[in-house]
Amino acid sequence: MRPVRYAVASSQDPLFYLLGDETGSAGLSVRGIVFDSFRSVHDMFKDNTAPDFFNIHKRIANAFANEVKLSPSVYKDPIDAYTRLLLMDDTYQGPNVINISSPIVDPTKMYYAVITSWRAGKRFFPRVAKWDAVKTYKMQSYTVYTGRRFAVTHKGYLALVPRLARYRDVVALFYGATVPYIIRRAEKNYSLVGDTYVQGIMSGEAVSMMSSEAQDILLV
Repeated sequence: MRPVRYAVASSQDPLFYLLGDETGSAGLSVRGIVFDSFRSVHDMFKDNTAPDFFNIHKRIANAFANEVKLSPSVYKDPIDAYTRLLLMDDTYQGPNVINISSPIVDPTKMYYAVITSWRAGKRFFPRVAKWDAVKTYKMQSYTVYTGRRFAVTHKGYLALVPRLARYRDVVALFYGATVPYIIRRAEKNYSLVGDTYVQGIMSGEAVSMMSSEAQDILLV
């Protein structure tokens, strides 16, 4: 459990209403911001195979490196943003930590420590009463990978998205929501794809900058 909840909509109160009739036959209108869209979406591992940290690393590290070359990064430290993304920025610090985990003070250092152990042939960690930060990083990243893909937005933000997400899907920040949502153009309106994690906007940073661009988004 995270010590601090995500709050992508900052302090904005939710505003939504059903259209058509009480069943919402014409859709659901939600107040929010169309933040960005995806310029690329990448699989982390092959279907029907167990996640392997090193194989996932090779796939998305190459995708990340290529994406960074396309345009200036929105992050002061792209590597730090990338290694935090793979944890959903949960560094296991605060009152609600899992008892057997350890704080991840330096995500980048721990990421490379896991890669080093994999290259040295250390595929498994011994059973211990208390995980060190390396094992904590590995186990948290496994949790994050499940059912998700790696994506980059047109503005250069890094994201973890549902398996159904695809190129040009839109990131929406709904008022009252704790996390961003992915929506897809459906003629003049949108359909809902699922939730997403976008590194760097999970504490309301984007809503604070773009509140003047809020609109009613119709989901059908």
